[in-house]
Parts: sequence; structure tokens; C-alpha cells
Amino acid sequence: MKPLPRILKLDDSELQVSSTRKNDGIYSVHLGDEQLEITATRLPGDAGRQGGFSFVDDSGAKHHAWVTSCGDALQVRVDGHTFLLHPGEAGTDRDTTTEDPERVVAPMTGTIMRVCVTPGQQVEEGADLIVLSAMKMEHKLRALASGTVSEVLCNDGQTVDAGSVLVRLVVD
Repeated sequence: MKPLPRILKLDDSELQVSSTRKNDGIYSVHLGDEQLEITATRLPGDAGRQGGFSFVDDSGAKHHAWVTSCGDALQVRVDGHTFLLHPGEAGTDRDTTTEDPERVVAPMTGTIMRVCVTPGQQVEEGADLIVLSAMKMEHKLRALASGTVSEVLCNDGQTVDAGSVLVRLVVD
């Protein structure tokens, strides 16, 4: 699954979008000027593996959603309503966070096999930070620069989505 662009175009309007994983299944989502707290879980079995998830919004209402790639866009179906989300003009660079030395992100959906660092730990450029299992392979995510681990946002055995921030560093 492609990471969500930071600016989406829906019909003729553009909307700035961001989300932060607060803890297991709880996300803070910003849609323009609006902020939502949602609790999301993958649907069981094949439905979850095919982009299906459920979420509970601020009001306590439960929703079912499906997300699939559709060319350069994302097709999102929520409670029977379908939306086609395109990257906005300012969002055409897609996900540049994978090149940010202060944020280590999951390059693809997978399972955390091993967290190799702890907050406060000094690391050198190229040091192993996370071992991610995806597509029947282990992927070592390494520091792009020397620095100090400020935050570890995942745990061994946790399933993470592509684009999820896993580790934050303060670069020297």
C-alpha cells in the first residue's frame, strides 16, 4: 500500500492530512484544521490482508473501511461510501519521510522482528535500528546519520503499516 500523501485532492478541494500513532491502535488524525482521535484495527482474515479495517471515531461510532491503490490515487470505501483521493499539487512529492535522518519509517507493511535500540542510546550512521519482516524477508532499517534515539514507537512482534514512524532520532 502506498503511503498517504500529506496533501489530498478530493473533488476540487485540497486537504492537508497527517496522522500520529499514539499507541497500539490509537491514532491522532489531522484533516485540515480538524483533529480526530480514532481507534483502528485490521479486519480479521483475508479482509484485513486486503486493506480492510474498522475504526471507532470520537463519538464512539464504529465504521468499516477498505483502502486500495488505484493508479496514483487511493480508493477509500467507508461504510458504503467510496472516495477517490489523489495527491494534491503540494503533495506530489509523495512520502519524503523515508529520507529524513530524524525519522525512521517502515518502507512497507510488515512485522517488527527486533527493536535494536532504546531511547537515549547513541547510534552511529549505518547502525541497525529495527529489523522488519515483510514479503518473507528480513529488512534491516539503519540510521541515516549519527545521533541519539529520542523515541522508539514500535515493539517486537508488532505489525506496522508502510510509512509508520518507528524510531525518532536527534541527529548530531
